[in-house]
Formats: sequence, C-alpha cells, structure tokens
Amino acid sequence: MSADEAFLRSILSGIVLQPERMRLARSEDPRGILFRISLAKSDMPLLIGKAGQSIGAVRHIMKMYRKDGTNISLILEEPGQRTI
Repeated sequence: MSADEAFLRSILSGIVLQPERMRLARSEDPRGILFRISLAKSDMPLLIGKAGQSIGAVRHIMKMYRKDGTNISLILEEPGQRTI
C-alpha cells in the first residue's frame, strides 16, 4: 500500500461507519493518480456531505498532501449504481 493510499484510508475511516466495507483502488498514469472508492450504501451520504462539502474537503486534503503538484482524483463508486 502506498503512503498516499494509507493516508486516504485513514481519513475515510474516520468518516464512514463501516470502514471494513470500504475498498480503494489506486491507479496512476501520466495525468496523475486516481482513487476509486467503494463504500457501503449507507456510508455514501456521510462521505458526500451536504452539497458535496465533505468529499470536496477530502479531495482538497489529498491535493495538499501531494506537495509535488501531482493531480489526485477521487471517484466514488456504489456497486450497481452510477459513478459520482
């Protein structure tokens, strides 16, 4: 597990109620780093927050974590549903 994945996992574990059901998939290409996040359906609203403020804050923290300017993207996936 990479350091940035461990950092993201620690942030998300403090937000969601079922961290054991959380799945992270990390991929990297010339455009940057992409994290695909799968959560329990009941945890989705907790991570998204009011008007997307919570997930926006997590995205901002991750961008600040990578001080080298690498682009970091987070995609929330709910099994059987569309990507947010």
